Amino acid sequence: MSLTDSSDTKWRKGAIAGGVWGTSEMTLGSFLHNLRIPFKGHILTAIGIAILSAFGMKWRTSGMFYRAGLTSAMLKAFSPSPKVVVPMVAITIEGFLFELGTRILGRNVIGFLVSGGLAMQWAVLHKVIRLLILYGASIYTVYEQLFEKAATGLELPFINPVYGIVFVFALSFAVGAGASAVGCAAAAKSNGSDEPITFGDRQTAPAGTMMQGCAGRHSLLWLLLHIAVIAVVVGFMDKSEWLAYILLVYSLAVSVRYRNFLKRFASWKIWLPIFVISFVSGFVLKSPEGKFISTPGFLEGIRLAVRAFVTTCALSGLVSEMGHPLIAGFFRRRYGDRIDSVLSVAWGTVNTVAPSVKVRTLIKNPVKGIAGMMDSVLSSDRKRAILITGEVNGGKTTFLKAFLSTLPSDAEVRGFVAEAVFEDGTKTGYSITDVRTGESAELCRRTKDGFYFEPAGLAFGEKCMGEAPYKNMYAVFDEVGHYEMRGGGWDTLIKKVTAGGAAPVIAVRRSLVDKVCGRYGLVNPEIYDVDNIKVQAVEPAV
Repeated sequence: MSLTDSSDTKWRKGAIAGGVWGTSEMTLGSFLHNLRIPFKGHILTAIGIAILSAFGMKWRTSGMFYRAGLTSAMLKAFSPSPKVVVPMVAITIEGFLFELGTRILGRNVIGFLVSGGLAMQWAVLHKVIRLLILYGASIYTVYEQLFEKAATGLELPFINPVYGIVFVFALSFAVGAGASAVGCAAAAKSNGSDEPITFGDRQTAPAGTMMQGCAGRHSLLWLLLHIAVIAVVVGFMDKSEWLAYILLVYSLAVSVRYRNFLKRFASWKIWLPIFVISFVSGFVLKSPEGKFISTPGFLEGIRLAVRAFVTTCALSGLVSEMGHPLIAGFFRRRYGDRIDSVLSVAWGTVNTVAPSVKVRTLIKNPVKGIAGMMDSVLSSDRKRAILITGEVNGGKTTFLKAFLSTLPSDAEVRGFVAEAVFEDGTKTGYSITDVRTGESAELCRRTKDGFYFEPAGLAFGEKCMGEAPYKNMYAVFDEVGHYEMRGGGWDTLIKKVTAGGAAPVIAVRRSLVDKVCGRYGLVNPEIYDVDNIKVQAVEPAV
């Protein structure tokens, strides 16, 4: 199934918007995580809302927003972090909330502002739900009592504790609406086309998912047991003081069964807040009037801590068992082609956008940053990449030279072509020739361990490409192979010039076309197969 068909326009647009959203999660998320910036989740949500609004202003396509959320959530599943389930759920729900707002008020500025406010509510609501699941309804009683004590201590007039919650949600709504306004401004600043890009070849996703480490130990009985325990904890834990201790045996069994998975959660940063909240809540709920620390309060704190531990184990076990072959097989049979097609477009978008993302610009001037991300996938004046493909020693370089001679005389062309070097009829290496000056240099020579690349030859190749700006020039690479796919050779230089707006002209063997397109985000490239096209007939579409 291909998303380039007109009937799949909504999914294609959603996959592109979701790919940009996913790129912001990867790049900006890592930046915020490394700097330990507080409210990281809220910042990422706001950027995601701005991206949805920006693409909504460009395309105004119904059904695009929840598709973008689903796409971004799928990209999140490939994160190496063990804590991906909650962000995946959050991104999905935010996409649906944004979609809901536009369905009610329309795909216009007002609709986007309200939709952004609605989507931002989940950043607060999921924390409330998490507290209720971990500690039960009694957590609100704790909040109420602490709120009243704080008001009394500060000698403030009586304020209903509900007002505090309303204020937090109202503030969250205002932030979300502001994020949507940023997105609308970014759409106005963008110079991109209103038409979405298409991908000429399949893009590949990196190996690995959040289920790594759990394979081979799936059980439907354990899956049903985890669901039952969560239901019991939510429905009956507050009605029995001893139920938490009974379920502690279950938690210990879970800890043994999923010990490799739970090792990822063995951090004091995760458990310390849980135990602090548990014991503070216990003292507030059970201690006698005028006395904070007491034996009943201590025992209640232990019960709440056990409840939180049981719930965490049940949820972790449930996540592990979701990778059961029957469940995975069901989704693969029913949605496999759709998922593959969406991820193909999404990863192509990520590979296109990521090299041009400037995190500092995105933070300091989000309007400019988001507009730039949009332009990297929507620019209507950018030249398409050109691939010259064939088999090894199949005449790619000869064809490439003929192709370059057909380019307009005023076209800016930089780069190099490679020529084999022979000694006594045996190929001993390659040299490269600057397409502008005709100068040559040795690139590599054959050794008993393979080809050795001369540092001077690689430096000469960079010299052939010259300095920025690269926009709208043709950047010739002859050729790109397995070495570049491993991050060597011309890999960095290709990323540099494509990010600068150049149209790469790449000679590549036929078996590597898909990998090259995926690695460098080459969208809808012109592909010339030397075995199927006559050299004399080559005329590039400029």
